[in-house]
Amino acid sequence: MPVNSDGDFSTGDLEQTITSDLANDLGNLLNRMVSLATRNGLEQISAGDEWHEAAATLQKAAKVAFDAYGEHMEKYEFHLALARLWKFINQTNAYFHEQEPWKLAKADQKLFGEVISATCHSLRMIGVLLLPIMPEKMNALLQSIGVALNEQDTLTSLQLTTWNQPFTLTKIPTLFQKLEDKGQNMEKQKKEESSVEEKTYATIDDVIKVELRVGTITQAEIIPESEKLLKFQVDFGELGTRQILAGVRKFYEPDQFVGKQGVFVFNLKPRKMVGMESQGMMLVAKDNEGKPIMVTVPSTVPNGTRLS
Repeated sequence: MPVNSDGDFSTGDLEQTITSDLANDLGNLLNRMVSLATRNGLEQISAGDEWHEAAATLQKAAKVAFDAYGEHMEKYEFHLALARLWKFINQTNAYFHEQEPWKLAKADQKLFGEVISATCHSLRMIGVLLLPIMPEKMNALLQSIGVALNEQDTLTSLQLTTWNQPFTLTKIPTLFQKLEDKGQNMEKQKKEESSVEEKTYATIDDVIKVELRVGTITQAEIIPESEKLLKFQVDFGELGTRQILAGVRKFYEPDQFVGKQGVFVFNLKPRKMVGMESQGMMLVAKDNEGKPIMVTVPSTVPNGTRLS
């Protein structure tokens, strides 16, 4: 919204911005990067002597974004400055996804460290530029990657896009909480009130119809066309292997699921999602922050075992 003219405001747009721009684009990038690095024993990050092409391209994009941000701020075009910075946030997200660091962690440790370092350098610039606007949140972001601010030195290195900084990674609570759409909350409240007035019970015949079976995830992949879904290959023993899609991408890396044994709805009618067929459903339970937790069995049982 321009600061020198009238504009429309709605709480719906504000909630969408918090959920999409802040929680998904920025907060989720920080969380995924730090979680992936620390899970693979990489907490102390040092910059390499040379950058591969993709990282070098991101470094140049950082310089362009920094200069454009400063120009807009000098003209009091705050909305344009933020829009330009968010373009760079999207570029950083794209770089992180395209490099697939969850695979590099096992295949190429040096390149894995480079991807984490390049992402940290990008987040450092983003955090510093957003610090006057969101001081509490950006201080938390910068502390999570171990950045100690020295105002003049920091600005100089950002102006020169000097990517030679060390980082120390620390996991922090979720940076931005997603806000449910108010309409969804009202609908949820109506359903809860309705369920209190008139409960619908499942009969034993209804329960028998649902086949819950144990399966082991043998492969897990990102679906480029979807921001929410991961694609799994699930081994059900003598019943074969099935492809199952699950909306957990925003919370996990694919490799976190490989080898895990979970519970799946086996006889769910196949359905198409983003042009791919899902042949079942993974059961999850959500924690207090809305993060889906895969339902597992306490000890290993044969794949294909039916729950009863």
